[in-house]
Amino acid sequence: MNFRENEDAVSPVIGVILMVAITVILAAVIAAFVFGMTGDMPGATKNVIMTPKLVVGGGEEVEDGSADAIQLLIQGGSTADIKSLEKLKITVVKTDGTTSSVVSTTADHGGLDASTDDVFEISDPNKLGIGEKFTVKLNEASATGGPFEITVIGIFSDGSEQMLVKPTRL
Repeated sequence: MNFRENEDAVSPVIGVILMVAITVILAAVIAAFVFGMTGDMPGATKNVIMTPKLVVGGGEEVEDGSADAIQLLIQGGSTADIKSLEKLKITVVKTDGTTSSVVSTTADHGGLDASTDDVFEISDPNKLGIGEKFTVKLNEASATGGPFEITVIGIFSDGSEQMLVKPTRL
């Protein structure tokens, strides 16, 4: 009798062990990546879209330099990001092409509280949403006439800051 050694069973067993090992390692790597990314990421971009316009007292838009206030409108963005907005740092610079001067501002109405160094606290961030308007009064008499360069930086509940309105000439 001729006995033949059959090694066919060894290959499938080793193949299954290798497949299970690869699957476990791959699952561990993916889990580590995913769970590591779920926390707040410092420096992550917030999704808040805001536009400025020059207005007179009642909120009527003007373009002829007779504006005495700036109105900021939230036009879009993530609801969570909008509601995490706590403060606005608003910088208004009057420029005539050769000189420029910073124009001081105060909260006029629309959910902004008193400012310190042009940083305005938002009264109730939980009520913020798309369509919300903030109005900031220009304090100096010399502010009328423009043109103005406006920059708005949002300060969020996680301490991060992001430019919401890039220097915009109005």
